[in-house]
Amino acid sequence: MTAYSFHDVGAYSSSLTGGNMTPAMPAFNAGELLVLETGVNSVSLGSPTVTGYTRVSPNSNAPCSSLYLRIAQAGDMSPSVQWDASHQAYARITSFGGDVYTDLGTIVAVSSDRGTNASGALAVQSTAVPSLANCMVIRGGHCLKTATNNGSSFNDWTNDSGIYTKIGNTQLVQSGTAVAAALWYWQQTTATATSSDIANLTNSDTSANTQGFTIVLKTATTAIFVPSRPLSQGAIGVQMCQ
Repeated sequence: MTAYSFHDVGAYSSSLTGGNMTPAMPAFNAGELLVLETGVNSVSLGSPTVTGYTRVSPNSNAPCSSLYLRIAQAGDMSPSVQWDASHQAYARITSFGGDVYTDLGTIVAVSSDRGTNASGALAVQSTAVPSLANCMVIRGGHCLKTATNNGSSFNDWTNDSGIYTKIGNTQLVQSGTAVAAALWYWQQTTATATSSDIANLTNSDTSANTQGFTIVLKTATTAIFVPSRPLSQGAIGVQMCQ
């Protein structure tokens, strides 16, 4: 099976004033996929430019929760991430090895984002069935929190329980009224649609403004498929993941 493989995750970087964050680099090898998640406690700010990284999140319904990618090179250092000068923000980088698709301009098979009000929960929108097998789904974002949720973490997804792997620990930016953020991944074998879903914080509160995304990434190599009718003798069925 062609697949990505989780390698490492760095620590969250956070800022009470939205900028000058330099998230720690995870362990990585040249050629691996670096996944930068970042967000800010706002509903109207535009996504920042992060030098050397390509933004792949839609940012249409969730403008302030973003995902960026980079193909790692030897000697890569922490990037600078800045949203503005007055809002709470966070950033973190994860590395994936395996069958990395290197054209970041066409790596996204399908994606969606969701901005809504929720009670201490992170919400995401569904995505259609990708046209390829063996894709990796990245799902995450952030929601607001109150002091009730200090030290708590996100539960599993309500509809897709047991499917996704959460990367590292929930980030609760500072304490009190702040942002809680997390990221999950799912390595598919069969091309599968994803559902609209909610991940609740362990403790309930009256938080609002949740912004989440689901992004399905292509793998680098081919996936064998079963043809709908018999192939002629000597023929081979191959679906190209590109």
